[in-house]
Amino acid sequence: MQAMAALDRLLGPLNPNKVAQTTAPTTIRVLVFGASDRQGKSVAEFLIRGGKYIVSAIFEDMDHEFQDGEPLQKDGRLMVVLKKQQVRTLQGSLADPRSYAHYLKDIDVVYLDANFWHYLDMADGDFEQAGQQYFEEKIACVDACVEAGVKQMIYMALDDFPADKYVPHFHAKAKGRSNMV
Repeated sequence: MQAMAALDRLLGPLNPNKVAQTTAPTTIRVLVFGASDRQGKSVAEFLIRGGKYIVSAIFEDMDHEFQDGEPLQKDGRLMVVLKKQQVRTLQGSLADPRSYAHYLKDIDVVYLDANFWHYLDMADGDFEQAGQQYFEEKIACVDACVEAGVKQMIYMALDDFPADKYVPHFHAKAKGRSNMV
């Protein structure tokens, strides 16, 4: 973090982030799926610091929150941390597009990520079932975004491994990507 601050001071008015902040035509409204995990939380925090974004984050359960499979204490919950940083927290579930579709109508960009291991837990360790559920929910989200007129989606994907080196987590994300491009 100190290195970034030093770089900001060094670049001064030529810092591309500062130029973008002052020249961007409007505020960009972003909805983050997956903010209850490290990566989605980092995306939301980075965008808020950027200054030209209104960030919202979807949480499935507003009362009980988990990060990387571990329950969080009330004062350490990501939702609370993000709210303090001016991220609007919303309730919805990727499993039910109707629970979040109404939020999409005013959104410019959707960042879509989810914790594969959550799906694996729900599927009692069945990698095929977890991968299929993961894939279906991502495709349903893309469809809902298209229907709502969302201008851009950022899908957190991974490259697949060759068939002889099957890695379910990578395969599910790569399958989603190949159906979105």
